[in-house]
Amino acid sequence: MDLAITIPDTLATIAQQQATVSQRTLSQQIVYWTNFGKLAEDNPELPFAFLQEVLLAHEEAKAGEVEPYEFG
Repeated sequence: MDLAITIPDTLATIAQQQATVSQRTLSQQIVYWTNFGKLAEDNPELPFAFLQEVLLAHEEAKAGEVEPYEFG
């Protein structure tokens, strides 16, 4: 579902700067921050870097970039 929302201009400016650096669209940046914020709220004991790795691993798995782990 697409939904139009209003955010402060200052937040939009910061999001656009981050989006450019991360090679995302403004919309993708807002979605990234939203997903990250939800993940952080759901897991307050986990550090920022670990949460970033979780999101990266999730995207890699969706793209099929995974290998089975072999024990031993």
